[in-house]
Amino acid sequence: MSEHNLRGEDDWLSHIAERISDIEKTSERAKPENREATYHVLLRVEAERIIGAARGGGAAPATAAGSGAPPPTASGAKPRLADFMKTYQLTLDDFARVVDLETGHVVTRNLGGSKSEGTRRLAVFLAVAQAAKTGEFRVSRSEHVKQCEENAVYDSANYSATMKETVHNGVSVFVLDGKDWKVTRPGEGYIAAIVKAALQGNGGGAA
Repeated sequence: MSEHNLRGEDDWLSHIAERISDIEKTSERAKPENREATYHVLLRVEAERIIGAARGGGAAPATAAGSGAPPPTASGAKPRLADFMKTYQLTLDDFARVVDLETGHVVTRNLGGSKSEGTRRLAVFLAVAQAAKTGEFRVSRSEHVKQCEENAVYDSANYSATMKETVHNGVSVFVLDGKDWKVTRPGEGYIAAIVKAALQGNGGGAA
């Protein structure tokens, strides 16, 4: 490995080391059974943030320390999860109360009072499950349709219009990206609001 790459890796690891204390403190806010998962997700997204910044400046580590593999990335995009959680005061424990973060199966029954609202809420919960895994708010269209059908809110004639017409502060929340949906930056406020509404409706747990 070249001296440049070694120095780049040292810089990357030193930045991570500086953030460990904050990551540990944030993880402590989760329930005991979720703290380890929370810690690892936050560590990953912080590594992605630092690596992304390094690449933008032309100095990125070649591999993740000790792995022999490329550092983790969120589909080449700058990670958003840590900033989202900090801005909206939400944790992975909050996410886990509305959707199973391992399987992506929505567990809350608080889906609103109409098919269109249920469609939107299911998209939100699937987006946060994906963000917990990759740091990016995305919705698999096929999985979304499947869960809409399972929850009796799927309206095939109006499905695409419902998603495209979901707006927050005058800006679209969901936009097509290939075959799937991605959440716009301005749309993150809508994601947070729906998660918090579901948590309140759940009375503190999945209904």
